[in-house]
Amino acid sequence: MCEESVKLQVQPANIAFINWIIEGCEHVGVVSTIDRKEGVIVIRSTKDMMQELLLIIDNFDFPVVFLSD
Repeated sequence: MCEESVKLQVQPANIAFINWIIEGCEHVGVVSTIDRKEGVIVIRSTKDMMQELLLIIDNFDFPVVFLSD
């Protein structure tokens, strides 16, 4: 399996919620916080689960900024 990742910036208060949702959707990905103060996280996933992960992210009801590496 090839690993892929998505780097995001969100409001810091939403980090725990995102982690909870991604953990609840087993096998979709793993959330790591890069900068808690700035709300920067990375979600690591696999190539075959990336479409599902992006669908979940698109349905968050708060702003999400996709960041490049």
